[in-house]
Amino acid sequence: MELAETAAGDHIWNLEEPIRQALKLKEPIEESWLEVTLLGPVEALSDATEVKKSAYVVFGHLWSLKLFQKGYGEPDDEEEFTDRLVNDLDTAAKDLMDAVMNLSRTAQRVLENTGLERR
Repeated sequence: MELAETAAGDHIWNLEEPIRQALKLKEPIEESWLEVTLLGPVEALSDATEVKKSAYVVFGHLWSLKLFQKGYGEPDDEEEFTDRLVNDLDTAAKDLMDAVMNLSRTAQRVLENTGLERR
């Protein structure tokens, strides 16, 4: 959720630190996905995979933004490029939030079915 919130924030366009912090979340997301893959619950695997895939889309857009800020790969139309990147990053962040919420609902449902629901 932190990645999606950071990527959707307006401050990400002006500061390198939020981008750096967001990109540091790649390893924890990978580790969490691997844990669900190996340990289950099986019911959460497809939702966990969607979280991972959505996160990687966000990471790709963040890398594009970082490279753009550093002056690599000057686009022909800078305004068009930034508008597209803003829209793509916003859409990817929303997709990631949706994927996290789906995983959360699935995990809660699994816990309720096993009698281990939150108290």
